[in-house]
Amino acid sequence: MHDFPIFLSLEKTPPLVVGGGDLAAAKARLLLKRAPRVAMAAKAVPRGLASHAEAGRVAIVSPIPDLSQIRGRPLVISATG
Repeated sequence: MHDFPIFLSLEKTPPLVVGGGDLAAAKARLLLKRAPRVAMAAKAVPRGLASHAEAGRVAIVSPIPDLSQIRGRPLVISATG
């Protein structure tokens, strides 16, 4: 089996994408198809996500997240390339 089906509740707490490059932006865009908000551990809003950040759908947190920023997230994706 090459697929890994998973069901997550993304309504209450946004998932976290760690990284600020093109790979992280792609993962965030994919998550935004289902999640109302996404948090990104990055130095700045990645290219192409500025409109989502302005709308409050993308939040930037410390580029090196600590345990308190990870705990309780329904999903954490490392996209540091």
